[in-house]
Amino acid sequence: MVEEWENIPEVLDELTAHKEQKADTRRMDELETAIMATVLGCLNRTSISLQYPTVSLNTAASLIASLIDTVQFARNRFDVY
Repeated sequence: MVEEWENIPEVLDELTAHKEQKADTRRMDELETAIMATVLGCLNRTSISLQYPTVSLNTAASLIASLIDTVQFARNRFDVY
């Protein structure tokens, strides 16, 4: 791994030199960020809701089931992204 590390800056320079590659990479970064923000937002809202001292067991189970469905949906559509 240490030997390969020296090649990384060179490869990154080559990638940024190509305008097409740069635009594609930027679009991929933006899409990845949007997907992660959506999934992490759902996770955060679920976590906050589960921390309420008065949350019922039925509500907690529904929240977790909904979060699982959301993550599975995103994973199943990975090829579309």
